[in-house]
Amino acid sequence: MPDQYNDGDGENDLVFLLKMFNMRDKDKITGPQKRKIRMLINNKIERFILNDPRLKSPAPEAEPSGE
Repeated sequence: MPDQYNDGDGENDLVFLLKMFNMRDKDKITGPQKRKIRMLINNKIERFILNDPRLKSPAPEAEPSGE
């Protein structure tokens, strides 16, 4: 999602996350990078998933009352 923290270009966040997730040695991820990863997952990805109607489960159908 574009915002002030990624210069209005959400692709910057995607490139960063891909770079971090593809690192073989996870011990080389610095503290600031870990905080950025956590922030992106908690504030961007989670919010996107919870608010995107395409990712919502369909409402369950009402069961017949048996009458």
